[in-house]
Amino acid sequence: MKRWLPWLALPFICAVSLVWSHPTGAGLLADTDTAVLIAHIRERHDPLSWFRGDWPLFNHFYRPVSTLAFEFDNWAHGNDAAGYGLTQSLIGALCIMLVFWLVRELTDKPWAAGAASFLFGAWHLLWPVSDWLAWLFLAGSVVVWVAPFRYGWKRIGPTLLASAMLYFLSTITYPPVLFASRTVTWLPGRTATVMTVFCLLATAAYARFERLRAGSMPLRAARAEDEPLASRTTVVGSSKKSDALWLAVAVVGVALALASYEQAVMLPAALLGVAVLFRTQGRRPHWWAHIAFWMVLGGYVVLRKKLVPSDVSGYQAQQFRNGPGVLLALFAYLFPAHGSLSLFAAQLREEWFIFVTASPYFNMLHVLGNVWTGVRSYLSPQGWHLAFAWLSAFVVFLPMAWLKMFEHYHYWPAVYWALLVVWLAGLGGQAVVSALSHPATQAPPRPSPAPGSLPRPSG
Repeated sequence: MKRWLPWLALPFICAVSLVWSHPTGAGLLADTDTAVLIAHIRERHDPLSWFRGDWPLFNHFYRPVSTLAFEFDNWAHGNDAAGYGLTQSLIGALCIMLVFWLVRELTDKPWAAGAASFLFGAWHLLWPVSDWLAWLFLAGSVVVWVAPFRYGWKRIGPTLLASAMLYFLSTITYPPVLFASRTVTWLPGRTATVMTVFCLLATAAYARFERLRAGSMPLRAARAEDEPLASRTTVVGSSKKSDALWLAVAVVGVALALASYEQAVMLPAALLGVAVLFRTQGRRPHWWAHIAFWMVLGGYVVLRKKLVPSDVSGYQAQQFRNGPGVLLALFAYLFPAHGSLSLFAAQLREEWFIFVTASPYFNMLHVLGNVWTGVRSYLSPQGWHLAFAWLSAFVVFLPMAWLKMFEHYHYWPAVYWALLVVWLAGLGGQAVVSALSHPATQAPPRPSPAPGSLPRPSG
């Protein structure tokens, strides 16, 4: 436990700072959606009734659990906007601490849990941590060009790849869209944050269940880049009764997340990703446990269809979208350099003198960095962790791409994006060290017979 406490301090600082600086302005309750929502809650005066139908804005959404957060504020704080702001920040602070637990269960690495949860917390507070990290990557992309001057021009190729990778990493230190304005200072954004509480709870509890119960596959041959076997995982106490409790917590978390916000329909897929990740680490995940998660999702679909009007509301018709915007939103996660690729393709159709400017070269560098980062991630010993974080961010955002964009759609995906940035920061550091290290030299040919060896028998 001692090795975890120093890293636990990082998200704790963020959580305390978020609560300490919670919004207090009267404008919190003046927002149109908030005012209508609170008015309907007071008119009905029956918290449990939201489990039997539409939520207070009556735009055909089933969100009884997140509505209870407003019921609590109405009961506890009345018209005190500062009280609502405090609840809003407490929910965010809880998410920050749950990210630490989730990453701890997924990786068993204190530094990864501390760094990812701290970065996620900094995005709430708009601290410039990501700016510093971006400048660090940019500095690295310039510094690596020392290598050709030091070791010769044969190092230009590896140096270009390392520089491109670091330049690309400098552009993804934030999630595709920052969420602070819609989750900290806009009260209806708590639909996404309340859902994220239960998504994180379910995922961390399921990961702990698998860590306690998943048997090991036969050991493969050791490789040079493997961690020492004794340090790969923390030994945790286990009993069948407590293990089953963690699985029960995960199932309940799925149900509560679905009853908070529609984006949670991707939670069973995210949990399946955890099982795949553990399988790549040599564990035997309990695939049968996922039947329960998907059954809860099926039950939610049936219940929602029964309790909520199935026709498209005016708000939904206004928000749904198709066309290029959907693809752009998806590529922001799947291939972040897509914008530079489009610009470069357009520049190729222009006059030749565009290549006298720096713009096309930076666009090419950005695209090359995106591709090479993917290759390096695949080849890295942490390749499965990187793939898990990258694909999980994409998957949990997926259904929101078909809606006109709001920042709180990116709140849950940002959890995995923070983990991705942390893993890639380590990969970027390795790229700098590799570029600036002295290149390997070929050993001189060994004489035959070797000096000092016994004479060979003739014939």
